[in-house]
Amino acid sequence: MPFEKGEKWNGNAKGRPKGSLGLSLSYMLKRKLEEVPEGEKRNYAELLIDTVLNKALIEKDFNSLKMLWNYIEGLPVAKQEILMNTNEIDDPSIRDRINKALNDYLDEQED
Repeated sequence: MPFEKGEKWNGNAKGRPKGSLGLSLSYMLKRKLEEVPEGEKRNYAELLIDTVLNKALIEKDFNSLKMLWNYIEGLPVAKQEILMNTNEIDDPSIRDRINKALNDYLDEQED
């Protein structure tokens, strides 16, 4: 039943049915990458990897090299400062547990 002007919109309450494959572009692309093009012995995924490696390493394309490096090593982790005044917490047992957790976390980051 289509949405009609003046009706209250309540979203997609039922959502996608369980077990449905969906038609996302990612899903379709992954399926296509598994196919072997006519006249080839390798699938599209293998050909894509060769193309990216060639562009990055043989042609020395910086953007391709950077993308490849980020996929292999992952992007650098951004550090964030945690500011919290635990003195405002009335319950001393909760305040102590929070302080211990924060100190343990900070100690792990130094290792």
